[in-house]
Formats: sequence, C-alpha cells, structure tokens
Amino acid sequence: MYRNGAFEYVNIITGKVLFNKKFREAYPFAGKSALVFDSETHSYNAIDRNGSYLLQQKNIYEVFPLLNCSKAYVKFNYITDKNYTESLFFYFYEGVIQGCIPSFPLKVPGEPVKYSFPFEKTKENTYILKKKQCQKRRI
Repeated sequence: MYRNGAFEYVNIITGKVLFNKKFREAYPFAGKSALVFDSETHSYNAIDRNGSYLLQQKNIYEVFPLLNCSKAYVKFNYITDKNYTESLFFYFYEGVIQGCIPSFPLKVPGEPVKYSFPFEKTKENTYILKKKQCQKRRI
C-alpha cells in the first residue's frame, strides 16, 4: 500500500502493517519473497515475509526479470568492492539466491534501472508472477 510517500506491506484482511519498513518501490510477494527498492542504500533488494533483507547490501544497479519454463527469477547486477560487475539470480518462489562469477571492470557505477517486471493481477485482485509458456519442439 502506498501512503505518506512510501510503500508498506499491509495485511489485506486486517489492514495492519506487516513490518515497520517503508520502500520507494515495492512489488507483490511471490512465494517467499518480494522485490523492493531500499531508500537507505539506494539499491534494489529482496525481502522475506518478515521484512528481512535477503541480499547483502551492495550497489545493485540493474534488475532484469527472467522467466524460463519452470522458474520465475530476477537477475541483480551489482558492483563488487574491486569495481567489477557481478550477478546474483534470485528465485522468488523458493527464496533462493545463486551467484555468478565476476564479469568485467566497471569504471562508473550506474543508477538503478527498473525494467518491466513480470507481475499480473488475477481476477481475485491478487498479484502473481507470469509464467512463461513452454513451447514443445518437434524433432
């Protein structure tokens, strides 16, 4: 829910705030986690259902929504202490993080970039991650 200039997570039945944190951007929970933009660190992150951050606080400057036939996940690009970019893959439903090897040196950190996230609203007014339809190949 957006109020007083920030997003908060609210129980839709009771109307009570779930945890005492506010975000500049906040997306619906999918399984165990949700994507947020943390105003204190000026970076994207993921939270669990208690509001705890799931990623170590880094300068996450890009977020890419990705889908494959069985998983919905987000790739976070961030800058390491040695000024390299590195990627983390965050699987929403399971709340699992997988890392990737460092890629290339980056001289100037980028600003956070929001892409179009793959959420859709259901008939019941809840939000879910879209699932990619797998295409069968003929051999």
